[in-house]
Amino acid sequence: MMTASQPRRSVDADRAYKDLKDYIVAKTGLVYYANRDQELIGHLKERCNAVGESDWSAYLRLLRDEADGQREFDELVEKLTIGETFFFRHREMFDALRDTIIPNCIARNASHPRLRIWSAGCSIGAEAYSISILLQQHFGVQTRDWEISIIGTDINRSFLRRASRGVYNDWSLRSLSDTERVQYFIEDRGRWAIKPKYRNGVSFQYHNLVSHPFPSLRHNLGAFDVILCRNVIIYFGEDLIRTTIGNFHQCLVDGGWLLAGHSEYSEDAFRCFRTVERCGVTLYRKDAATCHEPGSTAEPVSTSVQPQTKPANITPPGVDAPNDLGQVTPIAAIPIPVSIPSPSDLAADALKRDLERIQQLANDGKIKMAEEICRHMLERNRLNPVCHLYHALILQHLGIHDRAESTLRKAIYLDSSCVMAHYYLGVTLQRSRQSRRAAKAMRNVLDLLSHRDPSDFVEHVDGMSVADLGKLTQMQLDSIQ
Repeated sequence: MMTASQPRRSVDADRAYKDLKDYIVAKTGLVYYANRDQELIGHLKERCNAVGESDWSAYLRLLRDEADGQREFDELVEKLTIGETFFFRHREMFDALRDTIIPNCIARNASHPRLRIWSAGCSIGAEAYSISILLQQHFGVQTRDWEISIIGTDINRSFLRRASRGVYNDWSLRSLSDTERVQYFIEDRGRWAIKPKYRNGVSFQYHNLVSHPFPSLRHNLGAFDVILCRNVIIYFGEDLIRTTIGNFHQCLVDGGWLLAGHSEYSEDAFRCFRTVERCGVTLYRKDAATCHEPGSTAEPVSTSVQPQTKPANITPPGVDAPNDLGQVTPIAAIPIPVSIPSPSDLAADALKRDLERIQQLANDGKIKMAEEICRHMLERNRLNPVCHLYHALILQHLGIHDRAESTLRKAIYLDSSCVMAHYYLGVTLQRSRQSRRAAKAMRNVLDLLSHRDPSDFVEHVDGMSVADLGKLTQMQLDSIQ
């Protein structure tokens, strides 16, 4: 095995090391390590020694192994990622949230009282809990009956477990006064646990910005009012930065806000947003043409971003579909099929279009329209568990958690092996503080997954393997317990 003391020339010449580094960078997006070989080698040597591998090729084979690769990848990511953070880091950003962004969101959402915020790359959860504290301290009266969701995601499962526990040391609270510490936390022998009232509405889940899809209804990542992604994309390459920012743009509702780190500005990557200067912070707002912000220091930015994929139209039976010019296609112009589809095939195709349409509308933040299609779909498919599963996901987006719970139970009654119905039931029960029932639902998920190949993909969830869902479920179960 190569040692960390070998010269740079030999590092460049080692094909096995280059293959290993390329694999790690591609899977994590951490271009930061592309020119930091000695630092990366130090981490790799530590992990190779821990698992008893003798060379780079053997370690790469381990990372690619279907059974044990994900576990070792998680251990490696824990070494490669940085978890140093603290509450209310960069006070000026929280000032902008308090003075500009949250008041704007409250005014915009007055007719549908809900607020969705995503802390992407949340580390150990300090940012997500800081937002919860800010909302309750400054907007608690205005949002008393609102449905508020603050979702933290990260690639480091160890960080997520710490975030779920919500227990911190003095160093993480160093920006808080003694009065604030007592106000927001419960102290126990030098450790500080976030008070239950500030945990309400805050959840954490595993998500890799490089390899997992977003927006995604089935990952509950979409229709956000605010996205914070600070000091994450700074480690990415330029192409990945553009892709990630474009995906964030799609995850926001019209008028939604993106907050990035101070050093992460890129005129090219952020050109689909309107820039707004507030409290010494550059903010990014979706839909410059319709969301003018008086007093902003930047003019609306022209954009060449490709339009979002047009959702498939749902055409009622017996009605001709409009062509691209909005005109009805003449009957004579429709080619006669060689074979006539069976009624069951037509029903399956219609159901597929409905589900795709529901996902697209939810990802675009048009939740009410998605819920209406769900209801029409269920009129024709009352015994289909997948239809009930999708309806439950939409109800969760709307904050109607009691109906979401009953709808998920219908899906499970119709198909007890519908693993994602069990998982989302656990999430719903956990949110409503029904810990024992939530734990039971998560254990049902693990039991169903135990009989399946870890490399298989799970139905009704974007790009998640059995192994991935198992780890995510175990993390949720640990958090509940």
